Amino acid sequence: MAIVNLKQVEVARVNSRGHGVQVVEKWESKGKTGQTRFTVWFDAPHGLTVGDKIDVSGFLGAKVGEPWTDREGQQRTSVELSVNSPRIGSQGAAQGQSEPVQADTWNTPGTYSGSEPF
Repeated sequence: MAIVNLKQVEVARVNSRGHGVQVVEKWESKGKTGQTRFTVWFDAPHGLTVGDKIDVSGFLGAKVGEPWTDREGQQRTSVELSVNSPRIGSQGAAQGQSEPVQADTWNTPGTYSGSEPF
């Protein structure tokens, strides 16, 4: 499983149950700008609001989305990206102040507590 680390992404939507948010990562490459959207799923209400900028890390998930029609009438499909078991930066990061996401211990050598090796 891959771990994704998103820095200073903006909360674009909050779902009605308060357990998920959509964040937008803006990027620039070869003179073009774009954005990538991720849905971040929390186990408990997160307290984030639209416009917050956060640092977040977690397990990356991807699935093929439902087909849709573009402006030219062509049928298209997209990949829907999600972040599961997220860890969010401090409250200062949620208020737009850049602070690093705390160090993750997922799959770090020496932290596996299972009875059998990988």
